[in-house]
Amino acid sequence: MSRLLTVLGSAFLGVATVASGVPPGGSETKPAAPAPRPVDELFTGTLAGLPAVAVLRVEAGGVRSGTYFYRRRGRDIALVSGGKKGLLLECAAEHAEVSDEPCAAPTGVWSVTLAGDRVEGTWRASERAAAGKPISFARTPIGPGENAFLRYEATRRALFSFADVSRHERSGVAWRIVKEKLSGVTGPLLVSGPRPEVVAKVNADLEARLRDDAASRLAPGEFEVRHTVELANERTFSVSTSTGWDSPGAAHPSNGFNAVTWDLATGEKVDWSRVVRLVDARAPKLDLARKDLLAAITIRRILSGPGGDEEGGCLGAALESYGCSETTCEAASLYPGAASGVDTWVLFPTEAGLAVAPGSYSEAERGCRGERVVVPWPEVRPALTVD
Repeated sequence: MSRLLTVLGSAFLGVATVASGVPPGGSETKPAAPAPRPVDELFTGTLAGLPAVAVLRVEAGGVRSGTYFYRRRGRDIALVSGGKKGLLLECAAEHAEVSDEPCAAPTGVWSVTLAGDRVEGTWRASERAAAGKPISFARTPIGPGENAFLRYEATRRALFSFADVSRHERSGVAWRIVKEKLSGVTGPLLVSGPRPEVVAKVNADLEARLRDDAASRLAPGEFEVRHTVELANERTFSVSTSTGWDSPGAAHPSNGFNAVTWDLATGEKVDWSRVVRLVDARAPKLDLARKDLLAAITIRRILSGPGGDEEGGCLGAALESYGCSETTCEAASLYPGAASGVDTWVLFPTEAGLAVAPGSYSEAERGCRGERVVVPWPEVRPALTVD
């Protein structure tokens, strides 16, 4: 009997041990080591002898995918997995933004191996092509916590350079239109003004904007930009900017409009909410008869102009959210912070007066962005908070 209990007890313990995940004999099952995660790494080198920069996704001792640009061109070319280790297909960057699958018509094929810090191999026009061109890249170290794509983009931006297209002068201020060589975007830079240190400060802003434009033009998709000098004199330099873009995978193209005015006495950007009185935050209604509020002056001009009739037009459509009658508008809808508040309006000076471009257009009305009404300076002066 005691022998039977001993056998049954041993069997029970064996079943309990296996059921709990611990095999008989006391050994423990060790979890499988997780597979190494893919890592995006920065590489620099040459393809067919032409200098290039790449971010390659390294996984399991090989290159899985990536993107690269030639230094002389600056535009991304995507590298998509060809289904075999070390086989990469060149696709348009726009394709890689919306799909991980190979593109229908690759522009080139990479056959590469990763050994230590180097990627070596051959570029061919197609998988069947016999002749190829050499690929040679070396891993570029980046600091702890640094992002390979940010370094990649910084490397591209460092290649941007500008050439003069034309020169202009007005009221004691001179500027030049320059063209960024890789992207082709153009825009203004000051040549001279009242104070050299202010010219340098304004140009730092203008050049940063042009570099952002160049990066956007070279990014996947389509991007267009137009800068217009609206006013230039010894006190002010004002530039408006119209942009249009079509991003891969987006439902439709879109666009935008903005303007920046610099004070040439200080080099600072003008904050128009501090220069003019826009609305009276204490009043529940905006009285359109008031001459000391820019919102009242502007809406009054729109309602009396060709864009303010029932058929609409861009400027008339911009007023629809304000609940306006012939004499008043709902003030709350105009307050800063409201969806269509006056802080969405774009203000900038012109020779004729202060231009006001409402910014409350929907995507369906995006063609209206940048439409403006110009308030003559004599009408603006009662609303000024400064001389």
